[in-house]
Amino acid sequence: MLYKILQIVLGLAFLIFGILTLNANDEVLNQFTQHYGRPLWLHYTIGTLEIIASIGLLFGSKIHSSFLLISVGILGSICLDSFIMHLAFKEYVISLPSLILLSIATIIFLKRVSRAK
Repeated sequence: MLYKILQIVLGLAFLIFGILTLNANDEVLNQFTQHYGRPLWLHYTIGTLEIIASIGLLFGSKIHSSFLLISVGILGSICLDSFIMHLAFKEYVISLPSLILLSIATIIFLKRVSRAK
């Protein structure tokens, strides 16, 4: 039951994050490209992947279990990248949400893999 709640929370969180990422204002886009040195296309790619993966988390078990695993993998890699990036810039407090979401994604992934065996 807790596993399912974590899955729904993570799915809703990344749906919101994806929508916010795709609707970012100029200040956020400038920070992404200037401060972090990332290309602008990556910002929109991440937002799109967040939305697709959130759909996989929210409806993946209804569609196909492999879609759920792929979704968790995508979100885990986005969280890990964000966590490492913020640590590299010594933004320790900002890195905590990424670490928490990465932990939740890991729990869901491990639970799902153990159920598949």
